Amino acid sequence: MLSVAAIAGLCGFIFFTRLHTYGEPLERDLTTYAVIAHEMLGGKTLYTDLWDHKPPAIYVTYAAAELIVGYGRDSIFLMNISAGFATLLACYFAGSAAGGGRLGGLVAATLWALASGDLAIEGNQPNTEVFLNALLTSGFAILMRAENRNLGLRAALLTGLFFAIASVYKHIAAVEAALLALAYFAWPAAGSRKKALANVVVIAAIGALAWGLVFSYFVAQGRGKAFTEAVFTYNAYYSGSIWQNLGHVLSWPRVSADVLAAVFPLAILSLAGTILGLIFGPRRPWIFLLTFAFATHIAVLLPGRFFPHYYQLWLPPLAIGGGWSVSFLKRILPAAFSRLAYIVAGATCGILLMVEAPYYGLSAEFWSVKKRPTIIR
Repeated sequence: MLSVAAIAGLCGFIFFTRLHTYGEPLERDLTTYAVIAHEMLGGKTLYTDLWDHKPPAIYVTYAAAELIVGYGRDSIFLMNISAGFATLLACYFAGSAAGGGRLGGLVAATLWALASGDLAIEGNQPNTEVFLNALLTSGFAILMRAENRNLGLRAALLTGLFFAIASVYKHIAAVEAALLALAYFAWPAAGSRKKALANVVVIAAIGALAWGLVFSYFVAQGRGKAFTEAVFTYNAYYSGSIWQNLGHVLSWPRVSADVLAAVFPLAILSLAGTILGLIFGPRRPWIFLLTFAFATHIAVLLPGRFFPHYYQLWLPPLAIGGGWSVSFLKRILPAAFSRLAYIVAGATCGILLMVEAPYYGLSAEFWSVKKRPTIIR
């Protein structure tokens, strides 16, 4: 009952903090998706009449939101809070896995709620990253909640579905899915690598089937070439050299101090917990967390553009790591010092509140000015 009340309270927090910027001037990406979705509903075709270079899921999502609440800010707000709520739940379930329990889940969910709307990473608006976070974190949660048993067919199908849909929002999700699946095979539950391989094959098959269906749809519509050129050919040009982009793997290129302020408290807590977890074990969940974090870093680097909203992808693995760290600290400390875990969690949340609270003293319009100071004057 306490967990339900806490999750409800955190959902309320997300609702009201997003409501604060309801009237913010909409960003270029959002208006592009909204206009394309609106015209699609009016009968125009994607990649021919309407051109953009994202896979189709983002436009379908915007069109669905328009059908529910109409064309305009209400649909933007609906997607915003829906993705926030979904990722909040995914962080809770992932944080409560791997021995995290209710404490780990609640800390992970709280850290996510506090940081997810950060101005510097443009987290208060529904760009593609908010949907990637919901889907990839859900898939990660299923992998982790399997604990010391294999996924089984149903869980493997669901994991594959989450990962596949994420990739139809943005190609880079396939990299995160592939690396997590590789980690699942390399460190199988209960030592059964043959069963783990079967699960990985199912996950990969769902991804291949999803993209096969998408491609077949556009071919059947006579738009196969337009789809391929927009989504693959142009994006290869847009991203530039993959190897040059990956050359930043040991650095954080073009990251502002404001972005670092949003992720630094989470990163320190997660790193401390990971070190302790790898030393005192069990190691498997911490290896998965490191894989999730590394895959996220690769996903941020691959497009080669380093826009602030890309760094939203860092929040779920760091929030989950924070939840696991607090729970693990409580388990390994002597009973007389177990309260230190709560102090650490409270201190991290307090730091995040100090970072985020000043933003909410600014008007919605000024959020736009802070995000685009060289464009909006």
